[in-house]
Amino acid sequence: MKKNGTGSLKYHIGSCKKNPSNVVDTSQGQLVLPRKGVEGGEGNLSTWRFDQEACRKGLAQMILIDELPFKFVESEGFKKFMFVACPRFHIPSRTTMTRDAYQLYLDERVKIKQLLRSSCSRVCLTTDTWTSLQRVNYLCITAHFIDNDWKLNKKILNFCPISSHKGESIGMVIEKCLLNWGIDKLFTVTVDNASSNDVAIGYLRKKFTPRGGLVQNGKYLHMRCMAHIVNLIVVEGLKEMNKSVERVRGLLDMWNSTYLMLDTAQNFERAFERFEEQDTNFKFELERERLNSNIDFNVMAIKMKEKYDKYWGDIDKMNLLMFVACVLDPRQKLKYLEFTLSEMSSSEKACEMMQKLKESLYELFDEYKPPLHGTCSQSSVSTHVSIGEPQQKMKR
Repeated sequence: MKKNGTGSLKYHIGSCKKNPSNVVDTSQGQLVLPRKGVEGGEGNLSTWRFDQEACRKGLAQMILIDELPFKFVESEGFKKFMFVACPRFHIPSRTTMTRDAYQLYLDERVKIKQLLRSSCSRVCLTTDTWTSLQRVNYLCITAHFIDNDWKLNKKILNFCPISSHKGESIGMVIEKCLLNWGIDKLFTVTVDNASSNDVAIGYLRKKFTPRGGLVQNGKYLHMRCMAHIVNLIVVEGLKEMNKSVERVRGLLDMWNSTYLMLDTAQNFERAFERFEEQDTNFKFELERERLNSNIDFNVMAIKMKEKYDKYWGDIDKMNLLMFVACVLDPRQKLKYLEFTLSEMSSSEKACEMMQKLKESLYELFDEYKPPLHGTCSQSSVSTHVSIGEPQQKMKR
């Protein structure tokens, strides 16, 4: 038996043609003009019709892209705006928005897994670890790979707390992450120069070599972060200028970044000059530092060179893939690299580096030859190809 209530009134409001919310015909799309600066908004004309689920998904994307709090959907200003822009849209609660954002993550995860499965390339990883103010250790793992359309992809695979910064703990977390994503082919892992990362790379090399997922049994797996090395070199040089830096910091306090502090100090050069006129001791200190500046800079350069040689002075400590990338670049090739190395070091050292580089090129060619030429006869391709004349030797 049907009970009396407000159900009939609710049905009437939803179907009444005089209701302003029901004026728009949802069965027919509206023309949308192309918009610049909006992803997917450039190009030809498109059609639009109201879709509650599509609006919720777009709202979740906005929350994530603009890094807004989930409670933003419950703010008074946003509610007023949506009432004007799209009164038919039912604004979800912060709890519903949290679920929608997590669903976006699950959907993107499926897409990335499919992309990794369909891509025939190897994956390069970069890792970064740090400790928060709450003394919690975190690890971020980013994957770089080239898909079948020759497009470079950069995807964050994991951002998680870790038990410690010990190398084996980091290696275990990376291994678990790769297994969850179904990644078994690694090319390089870029890490900073902490000794714990050497242990982590050794752990990954031991685990992935039996699976056949590494190039040359992990010979090129360890890639030292170039930005971190440059930072170490600069910090080593600034140690010799600590007194000068401390003086500037004393005048411009509350700076966390040394570079930003010194860059700002240059803009206040005239203020320093006036301070010089009013404080004779300040002028005396500047004059003394000016007279000693050449010596200080010489010592600073020597210290920076020592730090440079520690990481880049010996070819045995460098990952040769950086040189291989230069050789494969059509703008540089082998001759340019040979010229550059001869300018940077002695002729004997340059010859040694070039010999090792050529050996690495042959090894990499042999590594990739079976999948590339599996249908060809062995006599059609020679592995010992002259590097200077690859087209004449390999042309059939």
